[in-house]
Amino acid sequence: MSTKRSSAHTKRHKYKLALSTIHTVYRLINSTWDLREFLLKAGLLIIQILSATKCRILLFDKETDEVYLEVSVDKEKSRNISEARRHISVLGDVEKKVLQGEIVRKQNVLAVPLFLEDVIGAIIVRHGRSKAFDVMDQEILMTLSEQLVMGIRNFQLYEIQEKIILGTIASLVQALETQKSAGRKRHLRYFPDLAMAVAQELGIGDDKESMAIRYAGLLHAVSMMNLPSEILNKPEGLSEEEYEIVKRHPIDSVNLIKNLGILKPVIPILLHHHERYDGTGYPSGLKGKQIPLGAKILAILDAFEAMVFGRPYRKRLTVREAIEELREKSGTQFDPEVVEAFTRAVAREDVKEKLQQEGIKME
Repeated sequence: MSTKRSSAHTKRHKYKLALSTIHTVYRLINSTWDLREFLLKAGLLIIQILSATKCRILLFDKETDEVYLEVSVDKEKSRNISEARRHISVLGDVEKKVLQGEIVRKQNVLAVPLFLEDVIGAIIVRHGRSKAFDVMDQEILMTLSEQLVMGIRNFQLYEIQEKIILGTIASLVQALETQKSAGRKRHLRYFPDLAMAVAQELGIGDDKESMAIRYAGLLHAVSMMNLPSEILNKPEGLSEEEYEIVKRHPIDSVNLIKNLGILKPVIPILLHHHERYDGTGYPSGLKGKQIPLGAKILAILDAFEAMVFGRPYRKRLTVREAIEELREKSGTQFDPEVVEAFTRAVAREDVKEKLQQEGIKME
């Protein structure tokens, strides 16, 4: 094949790959709730399409002239994330130029700005020393940068929406706590973080599942919203009629949040966190693997909270005593794997410190 024909074939291949990558960017936006993970995956795609050795993506705050997020990946899939804020004055020449709106293409470096009315960041890619970028590489990277800007904007809007909704939820939960507890502490402030610690011990990363578990940890108090205070504070056993009311409360709590799209992944967790591993729980009598993992985590944390704070019908326990009780019910009420993950989580120094700040005794 002649050099000219080979060059034309390479160009066609690059354009086809670029077009397919655009669709992949859309899929990436829907595959994660985390902006950093999205940018890392996008960087790997850019390396693939341009046959580059390294890609860096910077996000820029024009008001302060600072880079506030940088992710970098290389062809070996090594990755790095930095959230240290750096003023443009301390950056290199390439970074300064591209963040001022210029395109930089010289030998083995290609950098394009990310535009959304103004510069919001940059993509910087590098080849090995013996290879240079051409005009076509520049056009392809500019096309991909437009798709990245759309994705970044979506994530930013989502984060704003998320903060508003979660702030509202936190206020509602606090109001509920005041109303129901009548001055007596009933819930862990650290509950969402403890839920995440257990999720980490189970190998659940920063994806949709882990975020749903965090939200469920924040919202678990909502499940008590429709229960009368006389049931919550009753010092002796419940009547059959009262127990039927208790069994309905997961469904009632889900009805409160079902119209909030951002909380849709939380619904199965809240709905089923009173199921038992042996199938004798409520509301659906699920057993074993039928129970969502997030619901299994929440079930253990809910029981742990009742043990360490006490209830009208039981005294307070230490963390050690609570773990012993959880292990006694492992395989019947609770999933054994999740019980062990919880045990490892509360043994972590960062978790111990937070529990002690809540006034909980370890021994």
